[in-house]
Amino acid sequence: MKQGHCSPFTIIIEEELLAPSHFWDKRYVKITMERIISELDETVLRCFEREINVEMAEFLEHHRDPENRHFQTILRKYYPKAKGILRDQYREIYPRAWKTKFTMEKISKPRKKKRRERLYAFPEPLNYWDSRNSYQQYFAIPEYKVLAQGGGGSSGQRETQSKLGFAFALFNQTQPIPSTILVYDKDNVLRYVDTIERLCLVPADMGSNYHLNHKEMRRSLRGSYRVERTNILEPISTMEVRPFF
Repeated sequence: MKQGHCSPFTIIIEEELLAPSHFWDKRYVKITMERIISELDETVLRCFEREINVEMAEFLEHHRDPENRHFQTILRKYYPKAKGILRDQYREIYPRAWKTKFTMEKISKPRKKKRRERLYAFPEPLNYWDSRNSYQQYFAIPEYKVLAQGGGGSSGQRETQSKLGFAFALFNQTQPIPSTILVYDKDNVLRYVDTIERLCLVPADMGSNYHLNHKEMRRSLRGSYRVERTNILEPISTMEVRPFF
């Protein structure tokens, strides 16, 4: 970056939680139906996983089970115990109505579960959002056609947030790097907040998966700003921008 003309910049997007009123609105979420195992099978696997693994390991030493027939046989062996566990749970949860709610048909039947996935409407090239993140920071170097995404959702994102954050911070000491701050709000609207004429970084994952000692970190981040919100569970009312040190 220092060897020629370069005009890097960064974009920070902070995400608010989706408003509860939109949870099942298809304009805001993608809703899919997922088939899941029965309560009985789920209880067997939850309560007897270790025993089942031991039996399957012994069987697979000398046999194959490509269609999971032996596995299903093992599961059925634990049905009586699992049924007793479920009966006790129903008695506790429904003390007056457990006899009508607890039936073999109900606990043995595969279930369906609704799954919702929030929709994200970002312009390219910002149109990939990792739903594990509460923020994402983009590091751009237009002259080299570089756009890298940092965040906290994976080890790779944390490494990018650290490596490029420190690299941009060093460059920022000789040439200010502008930072644009956006919010993806509770109504799935991308809102502009501000542009700061010096480098801003989200500090939460700085140093993760890329270690600098404290002295080097302070020297690298001199002149850069940290951007923080008060609570990731609440709508964003204010964001604090202040020097790192």
